[in-house]
Amino acid sequence: MTTGVASPSLLEVIDGTTVLSLLFFTSLLLSSYLSAKYFLPTGASSKTRFLYGWHVFDALIHILFEVSFLYCSFFSSAPTGLTGNSPTVLWGDLSRAYGAEHSTSLFGHLWREYGKADKRWAHADIGVLALEIPTGLIGGPLAWWISELIRKRDKGAWFWMLVLAVAEIYGGMFCHWGQSGKE
Repeated sequence: MTTGVASPSLLEVIDGTTVLSLLFFTSLLLSSYLSAKYFLPTGASSKTRFLYGWHVFDALIHILFEVSFLYCSFFSSAPTGLTGNSPTVLWGDLSRAYGAEHSTSLFGHLWREYGKADKRWAHADIGVLALEIPTGLIGGPLAWWISELIRKRDKGAWFWMLVLAVAEIYGGMFCHWGQSGKE
């Protein structure tokens, strides 16, 4: 049974923010590939190149994307006209609303676009911030350090890869599942 309304074409759905986001993502992927090609010795195995490139990519994603979300959440705001305090609002201050929805930066546009699918990412949701602070500020630098351990052929890299992988699974799956019903 059809309603007579045509679905929008792909070109009608994709906007400038989507194109820029995909280009930025692709540039990070290309950067990680090129760093694996140029910073590892020519005799490095394909497994070593993949692991090095993956951890460089992971670090770039965490540091550039997730830290930009934190920046938008903490430093972009607008007055609300409300007064008082609340423990469920960022900084406890009802007079200001924080988040990407109030940012004019390029990353603010990215997070507002993402916020169309999940509104927690458009404003400074405390649950998301609790997840993204350690991910961006610890996970990103840890991934970068792991890539450096791989480059130096340090056997301790395996332990830290396991630590990061468990943290990624915990944060990516279990923390988001616990928040998935939140409005």
